[in-house]
Amino acid sequence: MCSILSCDAKLASSRFRESDGELEAKINAPDLLEVTLRRKQSRCMIMVGSASEPYPKEEEELLLMRRSLEVIDRFEFGVSLRTKSIRLLRDLDVLKSIQRKTRCVVEVMLTTADEALSARLEPAESTVAERRQLLKALRDAGIPTVVTLGPVLPYLTDSLENLQTLLADCVDAKVYGVLLNGFGVTLRAGASAYFFSCLRELSPELPEAYEALLPPGKAGKTASFLSPNAEALAEFFETSTAACGLVTDPEDLFAFRHAFQDRRSGQQLSLFDLYDL
Repeated sequence: MCSILSCDAKLASSRFRESDGELEAKINAPDLLEVTLRRKQSRCMIMVGSASEPYPKEEEELLLMRRSLEVIDRFEFGVSLRTKSIRLLRDLDVLKSIQRKTRCVVEVMLTTADEALSARLEPAESTVAERRQLLKALRDAGIPTVVTLGPVLPYLTDSLENLQTLLADCVDAKVYGVLLNGFGVTLRAGASAYFFSCLRELSPELPEAYEALLPPGKAGKTASFLSPNAEALAEFFETSTAACGLVTDPEDLFAFRHAFQDRRSGQQLSLFDLYDL
């Protein structure tokens, strides 16, 4: 079974082949990271997981993420980590150490509250229950979290019930904010064939239903598929998040994830201080 929500690195790569789905592991990544951090003249937040899942099953043996986090902790940098995997909890001790010294933020991705559907959409990823467990464990450990909802898949995850359940999970886990990039899904260039083959596995009728969502002249090109429920979903999302005090502004969430703090000196740095320009 193919994963309809394969990571961006796979879908964007011209070398990705559905037959093997292989991605290369950077075995020397922790060593290269250490060399880089030694040269930095000022500390900042290090972003991890923006292009691919940092905790694939291979990480259980390779320990690349753990070794990298230990380097970040030793040099007292901060980290903002994006993941779908409960495997992150293996390294909770290192994340807590980083949070004590500087700052650690974890962004967890949620798509559906339906366990059966989740298993079909992302067969290699953590289950719905595991992601709830992950968020609660981070809450209890004092690690701030942000949740990214989506992508919202028309006819699959675009119900008000699903959105309501996911937002309730966010409130229960006391996440700082929720990022939702529209009520639909956008395909990167070159991803259409793989995406539509996965849709066909889920239901033979889905590809045709998605093609009907495209504006005239967009068929076969990179395009966005907007949910027919988008208006109702947007209204519910705006009202519910405001009532719960969840931050949703993308710029605010960006700033929250990037702001470095030296807890030992009490110094809070602005965004302009984060990079050596």
